Formats: sequence, structure tokens, C-alpha cells
Amino acid sequence: MLRIFASGLLAIALIPLPTAAQDADFRTIKCKDFLALPDGQKAPLLLFIAGYHAGKNGEPILYRAKIVKLGTTIGAHCIKNREDDVMKASESQM
Repeated sequence: MLRIFASGLLAIALIPLPTAAQDADFRTIKCKDFLALPDGQKAPLLLFIAGYHAGKNGEPILYRAKIVKLGTTIGAHCIKNREDDVMKASESQM
């Protein structure tokens, strides 16, 4: 019985634990970094930014059309202002 218990403890000890989440400061993401991201990685960032602005405006609805427009306008801003951060770019569009 003790052997089974010890084996169980060993098995639990060997289970890899998930790594701790890291903080993300979206003010440090530059336009040039945003433009370099693959489209699949831009989508979650745009979703966060749209949610951030929806929360600030007191509107708990994310409209797909607004997210697409946000991506287009941030992209256009970033092409012209590569050193701006994406949050600044998004503020200028809202």
C-alpha cells in the first residue's frame, strides 16, 4: 500500500506545471512590431484593443465590423508612424 502511495506521489511530482503567465504592457508594442506580426497574431491583439475601447465607452459589445475597421485604421496609421505604440494608434482612431 505504501508503495502505491509513493508511486502516486512521484507521478504527481513529475507532472509539469504550467508556466506562470507574464504581464503584457500593450503600450510597449510598437507599430513596426504590429506590422511585422503574421495576421493570425494580429487578430487577438486587435480583439483586446477593441474590448479595451468598448469597455472605456461603456459598451459591452464587440462588433466584428468595428474590429475589422480598427485593424485597417491601425495598420494605415502604423505604416506612416512606425515608432508609435499601437495603443496610441488605436486612440487616434476611436
